[in-house]
Amino acid sequence: MKQQIWFWQTLFSPHMAFLAESLASKGYQVFFVSGQLMSQERLLQGWEIPKVRNIEFLILKDIKNLNNFYSKFHNDSIHITQGLRGNEIIKEVQKFFIRENIKFWIIMESIEERFAFKIIKRVVYSALIKKYQPHLIGILAIGHGTKEWLLARGAEKNKVFPFAYFLKSLDITQLVKAKKIYSNNDSFKIIFVGSLIRLKRVDLLINAVSKISIKKVELAIIGSGPEFKSLNRLAQERIPGSVIFLGNQKSSLINSFLNQADCLVLPSRYDGWGAVVSESLIVGTPVICSDKCGAMSAVLASKVGGVFNNNEHSLAEKISQLIYYVESKPNLRKELRIWARCLTAQYGCDYLMQVINKGSKVNNSWLEDTNYE
Repeated sequence: MKQQIWFWQTLFSPHMAFLAESLASKGYQVFFVSGQLMSQERLLQGWEIPKVRNIEFLILKDIKNLNNFYSKFHNDSIHITQGLRGNEIIKEVQKFFIRENIKFWIIMESIEERFAFKIIKRVVYSALIKKYQPHLIGILAIGHGTKEWLLARGAEKNKVFPFAYFLKSLDITQLVKAKKIYSNNDSFKIIFVGSLIRLKRVDLLINAVSKISIKKVELAIIGSGPEFKSLNRLAQERIPGSVIFLGNQKSSLINSFLNQADCLVLPSRYDGWGAVVSESLIVGTPVICSDKCGAMSAVLASKVGGVFNNNEHSLAEKISQLIYYVESKPNLRKELRIWARCLTAQYGCDYLMQVINKGSKVNNSWLEDTNYE
């Protein structure tokens, strides 16, 4: 009889779907339960429902229907639930597991800490960890510093494991072709992918690009949001003719756009991980991100690009350094693609099963948080 693995998520997103598919390819019986297939907001942003094989997908909109799934559970079923606070229906699922004495895993991103909410969040999560810890097998902690943050809130050391968003592997020769987005073959090509909201700080990126003088820079911006008009105006003022706004694009095309760039920049004020970082590295495009992005662990481990210190001068310096580095490394993209196999679902599948089977004895490799200087 196949061992069961159940994923409990609010959405059927590619962040977890291809990991689930990889587990199924290893012989596990995989169920993916979510509150909905995909939100309207994300569909409008260009997200597409992942096409995966050999997993059973189930919709759970009402906790009363959970009893219909209960009969399918094996005694040794592995349950991985989203978030310590259990957003939406997942909160009720976690309560159900506790009532039925079913131990489970939690997967969660780093927690945003800003202003007065910092203390409140620490108190809330300390209480949640104390409440749930007896019922947990472990926590899969996504993002730089998340493991240490949870330990400081009282989580048991042997129950917390660094984790990441592991995405679909890529055959570079089979990229879906997208239109050419840069006009100057000799320019240094930067790309941003994400919502145009204050949290993403695209204005900081535009200002940083305006400070680059060593080479012509072109910036492609994919995404939409309330900041579009002000960002468009800023781009025309600071770097006229150097920025192209592409709006929302289908998620299946993003790899092709990333492949055209010399660098992805994610300047976010906060990102629990930043899945586009994984996408970019897998395609062989270096990444520069802020020190508030959970994926900075992967960026630092890649030893290309880098992490900047929360201001446009630091970002401009990182971009300038990367320009020199890219020109000195003709095989950079190929080497980066080879390294970035550790961000693919196949690697994540093997790592997850090591965590589940070996516990604290697992080799965390680069997923252990890297010291940031």
